[in-house]
Amino acid sequence: MNKLIHLTILLWGLSVPGRAQESTLLDLGGLNIGDTLAYPVLVDVLNAPDGLLDMESFKGKLIILDFWHTGCSGCVAAFPKMDSLQQRFENNVQIIAVNTESLDSTERFFSKLKAKWRPRFPLVTNDRVLNRLFPHKLVPHHVWVDENGVVRYITGGVNTNEKSIREFLAGRGPIMSERPRLVDTALRRGMLLNTAEQHALSYSVLTRTIPGSNTRQRMVWFREGVYTGNRISRNSISALELLLIAFSEGGRFNFEAADSRRFAGLGDIRYTRPLVDTIYDDWYRNYSYNYDVMMEGNPSDRLFKYMQDHLIRSFNINSDVRMEYRMVYEFRLEDERMFKARQIQEQGYRPSPDSLLYFRNRTPEDAAYLLQKLLVSKGLPDIVTNGIEIPDKMTFFIDRNALAPFSIAALNRELHGYGLTLKRVRRKVPILLLEAEGL
Repeated sequence: MNKLIHLTILLWGLSVPGRAQESTLLDLGGLNIGDTLAYPVLVDVLNAPDGLLDMESFKGKLIILDFWHTGCSGCVAAFPKMDSLQQRFENNVQIIAVNTESLDSTERFFSKLKAKWRPRFPLVTNDRVLNRLFPHKLVPHHVWVDENGVVRYITGGVNTNEKSIREFLAGRGPIMSERPRLVDTALRRGMLLNTAEQHALSYSVLTRTIPGSNTRQRMVWFREGVYTGNRISRNSISALELLLIAFSEGGRFNFEAADSRRFAGLGDIRYTRPLVDTIYDDWYRNYSYNYDVMMEGNPSDRLFKYMQDHLIRSFNINSDVRMEYRMVYEFRLEDERMFKARQIQEQGYRPSPDSLLYFRNRTPEDAAYLLQKLLVSKGLPDIVTNGIEIPDKMTFFIDRNALAPFSIAALNRELHGYGLTLKRVRRKVPILLLEAEGL
């Protein structure tokens, strides 16, 4: 008899009533909220005279420590915002970025950035002091130290914004979630406890985001008529993002474009990820989720049906997929002779990654899907379908500079060089309908 585990756990953590909580949690030590920082002198500091930084020189200011590393794209993407905040509040706030990488490697990293830009506030490198005082596993990791050296917040980077800083300086302590100082190694392996994970043949586990848990991200894709795996795992994701993964079935159906879906009652913070960072913390604590689903063997679309059923019941959603006529962009092969000549020409070609968008060794279906994602990234609602039936994979490159400003006409000028095009046609396509119950 097959064992089946189908769990919905809407909890902040896992505990056993009536007894002390037992887990593999590891206390990393260091300073806690309410402790006082003895201002250290730091070395190997970029943007500091002689590479030295005496933190006591900032006594009387709010100090915000921004722990990061060069592999964290979110940390780097936030630097312009952090730099802007430093300039705006320079009389009352000092931001200090901190990493454990060497001075030379950090310098090389900034020199290789496409924008050739780096923050103007101090960047502590090769750090062995602050990381011992404020140990952590996830970045960006922010520590707020008040004008007297007292640790006031240990939180996520999204909470460092103009609103929270103004509230703090005005004496109205902002409400910000605390970044956990514990690491649960069992949860980092997977959403299930070890015993259940080892013995279950199938499971679907949904929890509110468990602070400090960061399971490996997994996805199952529909490629060349087959599914690529049997497990999906996501961290800190919205309900709507999970539903789109479930109903897209690994790219088998295209619901990326706004024209391919209709949502009713799913536009508020309960279902969607907020774009404004001042409300992100509230969303993260109450409406973001961790999710893990697995089905033994080669589950084909059964895995996604299993996922759909669980999420619909968990979020009280009515769902339907209908075939409707829409004006779409169909990906077409216009000039076969030119296409074949360019495929021969592109063999072994290795262009600069900075200047071109790569579509290397893609099936026509994959290429159409990637073109769809390109349109979505540019804010266009249009649907892209595939109208090419050649069996071979294709390779083509698109000049990023030729797409600025972006337009379908500009994109087609690039595609025409390969005998390809996006043509506006009327087609019957699947439309995803999701509605919150009770409307």
